[in-house]
Amino acid sequence: MRTFVPSGAAVERQWLVIDAEGQSLGRVATLAARVLQGKHKPAYTPFIDVGDHVVVLNAARVKLTGRKETDKLYRRHTGYSGGLVESRAKDVRQTQPTRLVEKAVRGM
Repeated sequence: MRTFVPSGAAVERQWLVIDAEGQSLGRVATLAARVLQGKHKPAYTPFIDVGDHVVVLNAARVKLTGRKETDKLYRRHTGYSGGLVESRAKDVRQTQPTRLVEKAVRGM
């Protein structure tokens, strides 16, 4: 019996909708990252993209535990000297709530 290796064209992609309201940011990000990588499928292969599509609803209402709302910092650099920009999770939630989930999933 030969080992089954899926081809990239034969992969059927499905859409998963996650309602993030009241759920912990880490739990939402873990589920989304797992589905995006395709690790929930029996035909998972690390070198082929077999992941599904993910839509996260109510990203602004995701729960941050402890003091992360005020203490968690998101840093980025503009490229100029002295150009380190820091934003607190509270400010990011107000201006770009989807960025909270995107950064958490990317960090998984």
